[in-house]
Amino acid sequence: RAKDVTDFGDVSFGFQYQPIKSGGTLPSIILTGNLTCPTGRSPYKIDPEMEVSTGNGVYSLGFGCNMSKSIDPLVAFGGFNVEHGIERTHLNFKPNKSYPENVYIAGVEPGDIFSFSMGIGYSLSYKTNLTLSYQYSYQTKTYYDWVGDDDVNSEGAISSVFSVGTGWTLTPKTAINVRLGIGLTNNDPDFSLQVRLPFSYEL
Repeated sequence: RAKDVTDFGDVSFGFQYQPIKSGGTLPSIILTGNLTCPTGRSPYKIDPEMEVSTGNGVYSLGFGCNMSKSIDPLVAFGGFNVEHGIERTHLNFKPNKSYPENVYIAGVEPGDIFSFSMGIGYSLSYKTNLTLSYQYSYQTKTYYDWVGDDDVNSEGAISSVFSVGTGWTLTPKTAINVRLGIGLTNNDPDFSLQVRLPFSYEL
């Protein structure tokens, strides 16, 4: 049976701070941070057999650092990010209706996510560029606190993706970016294709 839902997702608040600008001997550094609030439909407050969640159901905090350095004719870039999910308690969630009344999940401790990326960008011409990048992430185990049954935990998960992208300047205010991602593990899709068309305008 197909399940469909229309609702808000989780809302995130973030900041960026650049302590070191580009142009010197050191790479340009941008620090990032974010707070994600469980404003979406929680997976721990729905009937999984009938409904679909639109959020993670927990608060999470993230911190990252991105760096880039121009090494003519290349631009090298990379970064890392850490995301910590805050433990959720006082739940009364049953994965399905077959569980007895006194057996349910009372709490969940989400696994932390560690990720990093690196790559290079090369300008083929004044209007065309080529980008090669690699992203890796690892999520630690998620622990579930059961009442009336043994506590369990999910296994950690690894994601690894190699991407090839190109950018084309169409007009002084318009460009098109195309990126092909190739999954390197069983947890990743075989490939993904992303097309972006950023533009600028004046009010």
